Amino acid sequence: MFEPHEHRNALLDELHARPRPLLGAPCLVTRLDIQVEPQDMDAHGQRLAEHVDIDPGARHATFKMGGFEVAFERRTEFITYTIIDPSPTKEPFSAPAVDPGLKAILDGLPGKLVSAIRLHLDVNKDGAPDLEACTKLFGKDRFAASLLRGGMASVAGDFRPDENGFIRFLVRDGSDNPATRGRMVQRIMEMEAYRAAAMLALPLARAAGGQLNELEANLDEVSQHIAAGPDSLKDRDILDRLTTLAGKAEKLRAEGDYRFAAARAYGDLVKDRNIRLREERVEGHERVGVFIEKRLNPALQTCSAVSARQNALAQRVDRAVRLLTTRVQVDLEDKNADVLDAMNRRAAAQLRLQEAVEALSTVAMTYYGVGLIFYLAKGSAEAGLDINPELIAGASTPVLFFGIWFGLRFVRRLITGGGGSR
Repeated sequence: MFEPHEHRNALLDELHARPRPLLGAPCLVTRLDIQVEPQDMDAHGQRLAEHVDIDPGARHATFKMGGFEVAFERRTEFITYTIIDPSPTKEPFSAPAVDPGLKAILDGLPGKLVSAIRLHLDVNKDGAPDLEACTKLFGKDRFAASLLRGGMASVAGDFRPDENGFIRFLVRDGSDNPATRGRMVQRIMEMEAYRAAAMLALPLARAAGGQLNELEANLDEVSQHIAAGPDSLKDRDILDRLTTLAGKAEKLRAEGDYRFAAARAYGDLVKDRNIRLREERVEGHERVGVFIEKRLNPALQTCSAVSARQNALAQRVDRAVRLLTTRVQVDLEDKNADVLDAMNRRAAAQLRLQEAVEALSTVAMTYYGVGLIFYLAKGSAEAGLDINPELIAGASTPVLFFGIWFGLRFVRRLITGGGGSR
């Protein structure tokens, strides 16, 4: 048969990476989401492996500690701990959220807490919320509440951290199916955890907005200098300012791109979990999913707007650079044309000078040649030959002149590759 793909087993394991808990009722579920740098991810698994029987490199592991059931999950940028207390106190949230033994293990590990949730699950045959208990816990009319699964269950929460920093939910369930309870509780907690993760981009968007205002103002000023022409500011100075702006804009976009993309992804997960919960309204209270989305959507829109401004700024800088480059290129072409024209004029002058030099050279060489012929003829006459030196010198003058002139032209054509014709 065929050799298995090297990632096949890992991808199959991913199908079972986050199993839904089987929850009895009542129970208390605590969830911690810790943002961890990539280089510190292994530290959590290794610390746990020193105290409990798990694989230190596992992406998901479950174990028991102090009567609690603990699930450890390694995500892309988060470590998640889910702690289930199967025997909670009658008074919701009165017991410690984390077993002291587990707390001792987690103390000192790297990471920053992003989301902390406690969910108290109780049973009730019709699943209706206990509004009296919710009012006592959260305050009158200060909480959101929803019916779930066609009224078979309900959830309520005020989204205000308690004295220990936990967001609390009261859930009542009318079914007796542990798997159904597990799915419902997981979706509720994931909806809040992903909301918190999505909103991590909001402070970055707000900070980037101020920087974008400054960069856009600087770009407007540079664009005005470009439009005013070369007399406004030197092209070199404009290019230096554009280069600085481009670097700052790219740095700002690089810092925000990942966070804004993650916010969109987490926002989509929040919407998905909200849809799957199938919420219905509890009279007098805002639905939990509506409460979350009403607060989350403006944050996501702010991030999207800032991301769009970053991209638009980068495009504007690019257009300004191309515009300046075009202007510089046109100026350079004009200067090159002037240089070529000057070179042509100098070449024409050199050619005329060369022709003048050739004419003078022809006359001088003819003069010396005729002189040599005259002296040779004179010497021959004195030796007894019957010749007239003056006559011979005069007759040779035009022959030498045209011979030298044509010879110089021939040599010049050889040197210039046959280009000379004058």
